[in-house]
Amino acid sequence: MTDTMLIHELFAADVTRDIPPVVYFFEQSATKLADEVREYIVTGGYPESDPRRARVPDGIHEQFVRLLRTLHTERTKAGGPELPAAWISGFYGSGKSSFAKLLGLALDGRALPDGTLLSEALIERDRSPLAKELRDAWTQLVADISPISVVFDIGSAARDAEHIHAVVVRELQKRLGYCSQSEDVAEFELKLERDEEYDAFLVQAQKTLGAPWEVMRHKAQAGEHFSRVLSVLQPELYATPTEWYDTHSGNQQRHGLSVQDAIAAIEGMLSIRAEEKTVFLVVDEVSQYVHDSQDRMLKLQSFVSALGERMKGRVWLLVTGQQKLDDASESTTLGKLKDRFPQRLRVHLSGANIRDVVHRRLLAKRADKELALEALFQRHRPDLSLYAYKCEALTQADFVEVYPMLPGYIDLVLQLTTSLRSSSRMQGDAHAIRGLLQLLGEVFRQRELAQRPVGTLLTIDDIYEVLRTALDSDVQATLEHVFAYCSDKADPVGAEAARAVAMLELLQDRGVVTTAELVAQCTYRQLGQANRAAELAAALERLRAASLLSYTEKQGYRVQSSAGQEWAKERGDITAGPEKLSEVLQKSVSELLADVDRPRLGSRAFDYYALYSDRLSQETLVGKRTRDDAVVTLDLRHVANADERRPEGWVRRSGEDTLRDRIVWVAGDMGRAEDLARGLVKSRGMVNRDSARRESITPEKARLLSEEQAFAEEHESKVRQALADAFHAGSIYFRGQAIAPRQEGASFTSALQAVASRLLQPLYPQFEDFAITELETAQLLEKDLHGPSPKFLEKGLGIVGLDAGKFEPKCEGTVPQRVLTAVKTTPGISGERLLKHFLAPPYGYAPDVVKACVAGLLRASKVRVVPEGGQELTSVRDPGVRELFRKDRDF
Repeated sequence: MTDTMLIHELFAADVTRDIPPVVYFFEQSATKLADEVREYIVTGGYPESDPRRARVPDGIHEQFVRLLRTLHTERTKAGGPELPAAWISGFYGSGKSSFAKLLGLALDGRALPDGTLLSEALIERDRSPLAKELRDAWTQLVADISPISVVFDIGSAARDAEHIHAVVVRELQKRLGYCSQSEDVAEFELKLERDEEYDAFLVQAQKTLGAPWEVMRHKAQAGEHFSRVLSVLQPELYATPTEWYDTHSGNQQRHGLSVQDAIAAIEGMLSIRAEEKTVFLVVDEVSQYVHDSQDRMLKLQSFVSALGERMKGRVWLLVTGQQKLDDASESTTLGKLKDRFPQRLRVHLSGANIRDVVHRRLLAKRADKELALEALFQRHRPDLSLYAYKCEALTQADFVEVYPMLPGYIDLVLQLTTSLRSSSRMQGDAHAIRGLLQLLGEVFRQRELAQRPVGTLLTIDDIYEVLRTALDSDVQATLEHVFAYCSDKADPVGAEAARAVAMLELLQDRGVVTTAELVAQCTYRQLGQANRAAELAAALERLRAASLLSYTEKQGYRVQSSAGQEWAKERGDITAGPEKLSEVLQKSVSELLADVDRPRLGSRAFDYYALYSDRLSQETLVGKRTRDDAVVTLDLRHVANADERRPEGWVRRSGEDTLRDRIVWVAGDMGRAEDLARGLVKSRGMVNRDSARRESITPEKARLLSEEQAFAEEHESKVRQALADAFHAGSIYFRGQAIAPRQEGASFTSALQAVASRLLQPLYPQFEDFAITELETAQLLEKDLHGPSPKFLEKGLGIVGLDAGKFEPKCEGTVPQRVLTAVKTTPGISGERLLKHFLAPPYGYAPDVVKACVAGLLRASKVRVVPEGGQELTSVRDPGVRELFRKDRDF
């Protein structure tokens, strides 16, 4: 493939040709039908062994075959069908209207300009391996019936919101040759036929009007002409030429026509003008017509039931709707139609068909160019997989079929156009919303993609240029500001990023997050292009800093609305002073420590006693407060000045008495954490300002408030992470040693757990791992020592020993001796102080261990206990001893 080859040279047909944006039911000329059937694509039709079936298991072929077979089965069963009604649904652009229109007019026996029957041309469009199934199903259906059809769009055919059955009557009148200009005339024509007076009327019309009635009935003044003929034919009833017209014309309100009257009219017309015919009523866009009208839905239910009861398979109703009936809730208007449109007579054209339609109708390649495209794919496959939109599992066949698109773009564009179409603004703006084929045609024409070198890819930029006028007006206005800003800053990448965001934000309600990575993938323009993720991420952040884009973790980037820009300005005016920053950082440190596992020595877990200090706060306790003095004291320092963070000074200070029993942790650069904390303060300020008046603010401000709340929640976790990163990048100091956190663990949490666990032993070198229960301590207070806990014996704490086979309180163990020494060293020492002394380094004893030792010493008469405000206790037998040792507070 040469470098000079252009994209348009790859295709089997002209990709710049105009493809009508929609199928119109009223366009039923032979020439128009020839154009439509020539472009029609029948997807599917692959046997189970064919690998293509996995992609389109239920294509248009399958739907045609199933419907035709079911129509035959239902028509031929005894008594006819109870509910002769089919529902044809499909995603916008899936071809449901073409399916219904071509089927209906094929059943009507229409012929193309060259004489070919439309039915034959339609069957010929099925080029699949199983095409014979379609031909056989058609032949079976029409073998013993003479079908005719009435094909119309209810939206354009209905007048004054009339019911569907009333429109059916009028359209059937036209199809059977009754007056097309006046329903009143058409109804009276049927009355004349029933009274066998119609032939006389036709003769008189020729004489009176000077032209055949079959010509005059199409005139705008058909009513007046009809009245004139009747005045001659029936002068006893109509004395003047205008009497019938004056008394009949316009008297009947069509929307008031009952279902039973409609059925009677249909029966009457068929019995006279189509006695041997089977009628197929094909009505487009019924779901839109009835979805917001309970009355229309109920009348449609009645009409379907009446057709089954009265017509016995002679009249069928085939309707289209965008929504699949199976997906409609039973409580909705459409859901209530489920029992009138049997499951077996439902057709749904899924989005899976769209790719095949696009490929075969527009993007089919010349056979002699496919090898070159395959080579191009193989050369650039790694880059596509890494950098392009949804190309991780892209196959060679997929690439060749849809180039210069990428396969993922088909679903992307369908979602974009669906989102635009569902917006309230777009209900009357059909020209701005194109189907996928029309959109691609516009890209090839407007963007001149067909004239670009092979290797160029379609991007979301191209899609934006075609669909931009369909965007919300506020978004368009903001984009003008964005483009002016980017022009002033000479930032074309920013403008490109903004265009991508404007499109991608349409998908956020579908759970698609507009990330910088997604923007980069969707703007991948050229095969072999380097990764642009970093470049586009920087551009997005520039626009965000200028308040032209907004960002939340849940939705990603969005084009900032005018209200959003004002919101951002007000947000920027909120002051985030040092005191508030310090409060945020303290709280974040506390939350950070909540998830850290406690270190252990043996069976004993040690709580963290965490102190945080910065330039405004001095040793503020953070985290949960503990009553246990056996702790790991964590001294977290936020030192703003880099010189003050130098290791030499901290190594020296950590060895001094005041810091000797602390793990001193000096954070690294806290700039990012402070920036995030500042944003959090501002965000909370906006939330606090508007939360109380949520009910009175505009919907747009309510949305911004919700986004701000989400932003604040996201920033809380970001501040915590930034703090964790800053401390992880800092240094730990302990008794004259410097420790690098990054060498201890991959994160702040893991590093803290590792360091705390390792330093517990030097912090508590005299720790003894005993856990004493209240019941065990009570043993030492019994009148006689019988079978005391082994923890109290010589191999345990050494409180109790055997003397001549009798247990005695010897208190010769290391721990009770240390407790005794403390009492002797500080006569009158309080129980509280005694506990603190042995809970703190270097001991770390559990409180019950200390109390058990004191109980043993009291029993051995080595200490005396003086309760507050009470009598001195010298023996375990003294009153009040048990209560004294039961609770730490009393002790």
